[in-house]
Amino acid sequence: MVGLEFAILALLNVILVGLVLALAIWIRKVVEINMAQLDANLAQALKSTVTELTEGGLAGFEPINPVQAAIAQWIGSMATQNASTITASIVDRAADGTYSKASDEGPR
Repeated sequence: MVGLEFAILALLNVILVGLVLALAIWIRKVVEINMAQLDANLAQALKSTVTELTEGGLAGFEPINPVQAAIAQWIGSMATQNASTITASIVDRAADGTYSKASDEGPR
């Protein structure tokens, strides 16, 4: 009696493993098909976007605002003027590792 029950359980396990393998194969095929379709759709979208940008030009952008351009130029000129006026001072360390008074020797 116990041998028959084990045989039935073994048969059910074999059937279950077969069904799981069949399901895995089916899922793999579905994923492959969908990935190929996604790849084709993505390639088409990229192609149409590149075509639209190259053939249509970049006419969709607004021209540069003159006030913003003037502010950007002013900031750039201030940065170049102040770049040479920054003075560096060397701060020596004491024997215990803390910073001591700044030396007025200038850069070394």
